[in-house]
Amino acid sequence: AVRRLEPVLLWGFLLGLGGSISLAQLALGALAVCWLLRLGERGRRARLAFPLLAPILAFAAATVLSALASARPLASLAASKDLLLLATVYLILHALPGPDAAARLLSRLLLILAAVSVMAIVQVTACPHDPGWLPLAARFFKRCDRAHAFYSIYVTLAGVLSVGLLAVLP
Repeated sequence: AVRRLEPVLLWGFLLGLGGSISLAQLALGALAVCWLLRLGERGRRARLAFPLLAPILAFAAATVLSALASARPLASLAASKDLLLLATVYLILHALPGPDAAARLLSRLLLILAAVSVMAIVQVTACPHDPGWLPLAARFFKRCDRAHAFYSIYVTLAGVLSVGLLAVLP
């Protein structure tokens, strides 16, 4: 049952990257639960791979050490909670059945991010003075001097597009 849920959660993650960080994080959380539940499967632990583990752990250690050495270590450690997102690499890796599925996932990610990019361009170029004529349009065109697509702020769009580009570039 968990195996059948993982592809749905991967789609939820991809769609979340296209417009809702909350959806993406919920899907990742559910993928983490699936990963933990599947650890009990026969031979599962032996098949687990953790590529890039050394640099990821080094980055996490450097972050934690710098937080501990800061003027406000507790606040800095709390701000380091985003380190948990580094597990995304392994959650997705272990949810995919093989390289072909990974290639399809990256192709879908590219299509979703391309659509989001086009929407962001439309948002800025067609920015109306009064988008109140349609509630959905009003939300989409609110503060459209900077492209934010479906996110609340342009910085989130830039971050998602940057990470997505890094994922699909190879």
